[in-house]
Amino acid sequence: MKLGFQCLVLFLCLSLFSCSLTVKPGTGYPSQTELPDLLTKEGAAGEEWDEEEGTQMQSSPLDSLQTYQFGGRAFTVAVYDGCDFFGDGSTDGYQAALVTRNAAVEAKCGVSLVSYQNLTAESFYTDLRTAYQSGTLKCDGLLVPVRVMSLFAVNGLLVNIHSVPFLDMDAKNTHQKEMAAYTVGTVGYGYFSDIADSSPFIRCLYVNENGVKDANVLYDAVLNGTWDYDAFYTAVKSTAFTAGLAVNGNEEELALDLFLGGGDAFMVNNPPKTPSLKDMEEIVTAFSQQFSKLKQDAKVSYFADAFSALKVFSRGNCAFYLGDLADGESLKNTTVPWGILPLPHDGEAGSGYAARMGVDRMCMGVMKGTDYAFSGKIINTLAAASYELKQGRLSSAVYSFLPSNTAAKMYRLISDSVYTDLGIDYGEIYTTLYSASRDVLVNTVVHGMEYRKLYNNANNSFTRFIRDYTFYD
Repeated sequence: MKLGFQCLVLFLCLSLFSCSLTVKPGTGYPSQTELPDLLTKEGAAGEEWDEEEGTQMQSSPLDSLQTYQFGGRAFTVAVYDGCDFFGDGSTDGYQAALVTRNAAVEAKCGVSLVSYQNLTAESFYTDLRTAYQSGTLKCDGLLVPVRVMSLFAVNGLLVNIHSVPFLDMDAKNTHQKEMAAYTVGTVGYGYFSDIADSSPFIRCLYVNENGVKDANVLYDAVLNGTWDYDAFYTAVKSTAFTAGLAVNGNEEELALDLFLGGGDAFMVNNPPKTPSLKDMEEIVTAFSQQFSKLKQDAKVSYFADAFSALKVFSRGNCAFYLGDLADGESLKNTTVPWGILPLPHDGEAGSGYAARMGVDRMCMGVMKGTDYAFSGKIINTLAAASYELKQGRLSSAVYSFLPSNTAAKMYRLISDSVYTDLGIDYGEIYTTLYSASRDVLVNTVVHGMEYRKLYNNANNSFTRFIRDYTFYD
């Protein structure tokens, strides 16, 4: 898990579904007649839409944007390996939605969306930096994970995204909370929207419905807001299986996943002010007690890699598996009846599910020395045209691997609640703050060390580092 510089407590209080779950978990794939309801926002999330909002959903956000005619001018995008932008030509719902989106943008703006050279993950940064330094770079925008974006930012290759003309930061399709989390003062380098859907990287729990007393009780707990650490601990402990929970990694990683995925952050700061951990002492202490019970009493099994842990789950040999939404694709041929749950929250009043993704979150950036106004117009149009991409991702999941309406509704809840858990990283700041803050939680929760001493040590290192680091001056 990777933590960054501006760390915010991201509590997302989800609206409860207004409709009941009518399809029992584990009863097979949804029929064609079930899909229209399932794939609408109202059917999938059970939300009540007012007339005005419903009307907005029926019309494309593109309709309200200005039409440009750039005469077929190329807008060139460097796409990091693993990021979806152009579509792969398949009939998969999400890939097809990408192609449709791009065609709409090309028609709206009179441009041609072009892929920059076919770069490998290893050469992505060095090749673009070399081209930039030599003056031969022909690239307008980047689509990259946050962890890669920071590398370009700290080395001065990106323009401040907030200074890009025509890029509407207040638009409905701009992810406001993430933009705030990844902005220091008035400076930020990543534009967050639905231009690329990152939901496969969201952390979640898979439940073997044969391994728990009644899976419906767990799903109901999610919907009524009581799916907290206590409920999770009880479910894991009470399974008859030898392995209650299969985890890729060790107990430190499990602690961090559960803590952050539950809607909590343990470092809150406002750079360039001194970061503070003091407000998190009570919740860290409470969680350390919860986690201590879990690891001692609840049959947790650790595996060296995700494949091994997932294999144990897919063979029906454990009750829960901690993974990503993308892991569902690997379960489509299993005979084990399974479902999906968000990571539990901390049980405090107002605490909601904040599905954790971390620095695999994808965002757009604009290279220095390019036509900023041109880039702003195209990226703004791309964001507006991407309103159906998440729907395409859900459609793909429904048709290819989700086993029930219930699983689809949980998938939707999790993907709709995601925010990158903590803020942006720039070079050394990333490593320094991540290391210090991680030590506070891990040593308190896992190793039982005294919180206040750890807090003081971490806070001192934060203070020294920020005082000496002048990137934001």
